[in-house]
Amino acid sequence: MRRPYQARSKGVALRFAKEGTVPAYLNIHEAALVQILVNIVGNAVKFTDHGSITVSTHYDDSLQTLAIDVEDTGRGFDAVTRDSLFHRFSRGNDAPDLPSGAGLGLSICKALVEALDGNIDVTSAPGAGSRFRVRLPARAAIRPSPSSPSISEGPSVLLVDDHPAIREVTTRILEAAGARVVTAEDGASALQLAQADTFNLFLIDLNLPDMPGERVAQQVRALEGSNSQARLVAFTAADVGADSLPLVFNDYLSKPIDPRRLVALVLAGQQSGFEAPLDPPEQSS
Repeated sequence: MRRPYQARSKGVALRFAKEGTVPAYLNIHEAALVQILVNIVGNAVKFTDHGSITVSTHYDDSLQTLAIDVEDTGRGFDAVTRDSLFHRFSRGNDAPDLPSGAGLGLSICKALVEALDGNIDVTSAPGAGSRFRVRLPARAAIRPSPSSPSISEGPSVLLVDDHPAIREVTTRILEAAGARVVTAEDGASALQLAQADTFNLFLIDLNLPDMPGERVAQQVRALEGSNSQARLVAFTAADVGADSLPLVFNDYLSKPIDPRRLVALVLAGQQSGFEAPLDPPEQSS
């Protein structure tokens, strides 16, 4: 994560703190937690030109809840901007000095938090900095064995759609959620990629120019190797519903894209629980 170096280059101190006793390991979705922190800390770095950013953690043993605060001394924002921060593709109040993509990252962050049954809120005022607080359910866990699988790199997704704009927007959402994304514009290209690479999730448009998406999914299922067991999601402009979904698919996603729904599908294609270490890295300044 490049955020500490970006903060240092701006003369901003990045600090980490634990309040009370926090278990060394928690049963939590590691990849999602990492991406939540990347998005919130990244947002703080963008909007903080001097001072500090502090990431603090607190664990409520009785509620088995992890709270993470990211507090900065940045420019802050008013109530109107605050209320729009998590809206889909929002860029605050659309002022020209707001960095491009800030709203998308926070919108994805909210989707990740809610997909993990958590919540996120923010307090801020112009010129007074901001504080983002994330609360996530997390049971204390024993230290994982060396053979425990790691999902910190995030999922690998093959997106198959013939519309460039849809591929671009969907890719931005997936990458903001921590996924590695490969795209194809037709069924033949998708099948070539599926034979050459490994994916956790396939998003396949049902109406491709060269063949039906259902046929692509069937041929993926017939492949040798792990792709035959990947999660297959039908990508459609119509709300097909579970009753009319071709049996080869695990789920469906309707257009226009709902980031929260898309993120939930990504997480469903991964391991839902992981014993993730919580000790913070050394302080940077």
